[in-house]
Amino acid sequence: MLNTIMNLHRTGKTPEWRATPIAEHTIWQRIANQSRGVVTPANLISLSGLALTMSGLQDFNKGNLNRASSKIILGRVCDIADGYVADRTKTKSPIGEAVDATVDKISMAHGLYVLSKTNTLPVLVTASFLTQNVINTAATVVAKKRGVELHPSAEGKITTLLQWASIGGYVLNATLGHNQEEQATPSSIALSSHAIAAGATMLGSYVNKQYVQTVFKQSIVES
Repeated sequence: MLNTIMNLHRTGKTPEWRATPIAEHTIWQRIANQSRGVVTPANLISLSGLALTMSGLQDFNKGNLNRASSKIILGRVCDIADGYVADRTKTKSPIGEAVDATVDKISMAHGLYVLSKTNTLPVLVTASFLTQNVINTAATVVAKKRGVELHPSAEGKITTLLQWASIGGYVLNATLGHNQEEQATPSSIALSSHAIAAGATMLGSYVNKQYVQTVFKQSIVES
């Protein structure tokens, strides 16, 4: 399963369609080639997912909880689907990988901001998810400056999935009218969200270590 997830989101230094003769390109590969990897079905899905998530968070901030939940769920489904679509259409590329990772970071940053501001997320969960995403982003920036090839790992994608699963639980908890600050005993949904958040934090810590070690080990070897 881990290998499958990794294969859906990982690519080499050159676009996947370059390995296929131009005469044999599908319509999507031709469009991807002509647009230098910018216009691909996966990128369209990634950006649609970002738009849905951002719109859903805006609705949540305005108190439109049911509409917000639907949009956020659809937005995160898009994040799962983009890698599958890229793999099926043979249009994976470094640009697509970067778009996918950037969308993940923007969605998470805005989500943490909105949901912490509305007291939907516990402070510790917000701090944990924010710290882990900042470390991964910093590792990616350093890797690029040092010329180190750093790809999102399968564990990293699973961590993101778990983070959003816990966030979804907290959003559902709020949608159902459960206020975590006013309740003496947390609801079963809140408890489940706590457990998933703890799992995401543990796996995310491993991913942080994995990314940082990759950057500095490769830098040392190449120097």
